[in-house]
Amino acid sequence: MFFEGKCYLKTKTDHFKSHWAVLDGNEIMFYRKQGEEESRVMHILACTFVQEVATEKDPDTNNNFYPVKIFLPPIKSRILYFDSVDQQQDWTKKLK
Repeated sequence: MFFEGKCYLKTKTDHFKSHWAVLDGNEIMFYRKQGEEESRVMHILACTFVQEVATEKDPDTNNNFYPVKIFLPPIKSRILYFDSVDQQQDWTKKLK
């Protein structure tokens, strides 16, 4: 399965940074922008659990983001944020 699209990741200072996510089989890679060759972050999705979580408001723009939390073994997680509920639901289906 191959799926890609824009998402946001939260920084350590609670700001949202735009990324390009690529789901390829059971791997998800994050790039700073579409078309980049080297990913910034990569996760193997084997043995993961996916959950939609409560909407968050961006303190900078006041826009709502719709998150999906990926629980990664053994005790890590990654939250992806999307611009719309439709994107959130699409990614939740693809990640499961």
